[in-house]
Amino acid sequence: MFKLRKGVFIGLLSLLFLSGLGLAVKQVLLPGEDAEQSQSEADVRAAYMVYAVADQAPVTVNGTVQLAGDSAYFYDSNQGEIADIKVKDGQKVQRGDILFTYNNNGQDLKYELEDAQRENQRLIDQRQSLLNQLTELTGVYYNFKGDQIELDPNAKDGYYVVAEIGQSVSAPNSSAEAESEGLDDQDGGESVKEQIRQLNQQIDDATIKIERLKEKQSSSVKAQADGKVYLNLNGQTDSSLPLVRIVSEDIVVRGQVDEFDFYVLAEDRPVTIYLPAEDRTVKGSIISYEDIPAYSGTNTSNSQQEGLNTSPSPSPSNAESAKFAFVVKPETKLQAGFSAKVNIKLPGYVIPAEAILDQAGKTYVFIYQDGRAFKKEIKLEQEAGQDIIKRGLKVGEQVILNPIDLSDGQTVEIIDNQNIEDPLSAEGSQ
Repeated sequence: MFKLRKGVFIGLLSLLFLSGLGLAVKQVLLPGEDAEQSQSEADVRAAYMVYAVADQAPVTVNGTVQLAGDSAYFYDSNQGEIADIKVKDGQKVQRGDILFTYNNNGQDLKYELEDAQRENQRLIDQRQSLLNQLTELTGVYYNFKGDQIELDPNAKDGYYVVAEIGQSVSAPNSSAEAESEGLDDQDGGESVKEQIRQLNQQIDDATIKIERLKEKQSSSVKAQADGKVYLNLNGQTDSSLPLVRIVSEDIVVRGQVDEFDFYVLAEDRPVTIYLPAEDRTVKGSIISYEDIPAYSGTNTSNSQQEGLNTSPSPSPSNAESAKFAFVVKPETKLQAGFSAKVNIKLPGYVIPAEAILDQAGKTYVFIYQDGRAFKKEIKLEQEAGQDIIKRGLKVGEQVILNPIDLSDGQTVEIIDNQNIEDPLSAEGSQ
């Protein structure tokens, strides 16, 4: 019995020895099998999806090709008859050039002007009479305004001013001067000078009145912008037709966006312009835009140029969505009147939120490159309710989604997400 137990014990020891020997042989002959298995498990843990950075889809807005400037000038019978047309058809003019003039020969205006001229002459005669009295009183010379002068043939006007009429002279000096001249007048003619001063003011007022009446009698219409003249002589008798039309030679594309696309407008922002009628695309840029909604009332003005809109604004219940106008300058000359599709290119990039990390007050993403993950700081800006990356990324880079527990420079594997739904598309469809 003892010998049997001893044999079993020896057999078990032999079996254990052989098992250990087999494992040792396996490690010697197949050393990488277990390591490969461990590495495979690690690779599965470090496999990530990526998102390729791309430009934002442009915002497309309907537009119309128009002349940069087109202003009309109508005959206004209230200003009189047309005296002279200063421009010719096809002529190029600049802002401020006179287009045509009026001559108002109405009896009321004529009489008013004659009365003003008679009143002005009466004041001038009164002043001259006082100047004569002042000369007799003081024995010195005065010009037409009452300034004391000394004759000098070498001077510009044949004299030079000694004392202006508007300057006050103290009583002691005046008395001394009067005594030195042997005059009987105790105030040196100051009372006469004061009357002349008052007449000078009245004459100045009368002169201004006459000039204004003359402007009414013969007024002119000037160009408000540079451009080419289109003259229609029928406008002299038909006030519904423009007598002169000034058309700019520059071409622009005008359009409008609503409140939801207002954020796409910015001066100098590049755009592309598609012309359906010609099936071609040209480049351009936004040169101006309105930061207040376009006026939606009715123009009731009948002025000769673009008048102010005086109708009330629509009530909120009837108002449509706000519209903001913009102007695009094309790089190529286009045909005025054609419709256009304006594609506004937006700066920056939009990536899935799960690719963005906020750490210590800064924003980061991990870029996949050559089998490794590289940490990169980015700059986010809010625009139209979403985060836009304006700095730190470029087109074609691959950002890693859900970069949990990644470290800069870590070796990673990526999952082929070719058939996986675009995270941004998924967000937009929700």
